[in-house]
Amino acid sequence: MEKTYGTCISVALEHENDPTYTHVEMNKLQIVNAPLKVLIAYPNSRSHGDKMLEGYREIVSAADIFNDISTSRPQLVRFGFPGPPWQGFVYTGSGSNGFSPELLNA
Repeated sequence: MEKTYGTCISVALEHENDPTYTHVEMNKLQIVNAPLKVLIAYPNSRSHGDKMLEGYREIVSAADIFNDISTSRPQLVRFGFPGPPWQGFVYTGSGSNGFSPELLNA
């Protein structure tokens, strides 16, 4: 009998309810070679979310050994704040925290 196995991962998704451990999930995403990586997290506030993005920038830029993540392998961060709205970010490698909200929230 012939068996079919997956040959690649198209989207790698990590979800973490506790903002204390989201850096662990972002690190996990760096070991996966996928055309799209997504982290869903829940910061306590917008300023806390900004600090989380700064930490993610360090993780992603350290893993970007070929300097192509922002152009060839998008990494998205989706924040759910207490109450609406959600806010999304895409890694661009530039700016104060390396992530740009304009690309997803326009």
